[in-house]
Amino acid sequence: EKNVPGRMAVFTNISFVGFGEIDWVAKTVQQLDQDVKAGARGLKLYKEFGMEFKDEKDRIIAIDDSRLDPVWDKCGELHIPVLIHSADPKNFWLPVDKDNERWLELTKHPDRKRTEKDVAWETVIAQQHHLFLRHPKTTFIAAHFGWLANDLERLGNFLDSAKNVYVEF
Repeated sequence: EKNVPGRMAVFTNISFVGFGEIDWVAKTVQQLDQDVKAGARGLKLYKEFGMEFKDEKDRIIAIDDSRLDPVWDKCGELHIPVLIHSADPKNFWLPVDKDNERWLELTKHPDRKRTEKDVAWETVIAQQHHLFLRHPKTTFIAAHFGWLANDLERLGNFLDSAKNVYVEF
């Protein structure tokens, strides 16, 4: 950031190791505070959040899990945005055939294909939208147009209802 003032911002991450343990929230909120004091300008969450990270009972942590509310509230208090890259393109859940616009990518990278064993795309998006609406004092950035670039009407309607949400591309 020093070499390009005003043009770059460093975001921090949180660890989900130990999520569900009694002191996880307090430690995570304290770490966020320290990271911002050290120069972090936002919080970034990777696509594994909502799809792979698990709690103490070995269940996938839902994006809108209320145990995370203190984290989102802290981000709002610190005036830092939360960049969420949850899910994958919707087509990763669809059949890999001539009608799938991601056919070539999924053919070359079959590990990207999602199955019925994965959390459903609509579930991930619904949880994300629920989270955004539940925390209007926190700024959220939904990565990749919130995976709604193919449905701009739906995206626009959601953004109209969630003034604290931005998208990036």
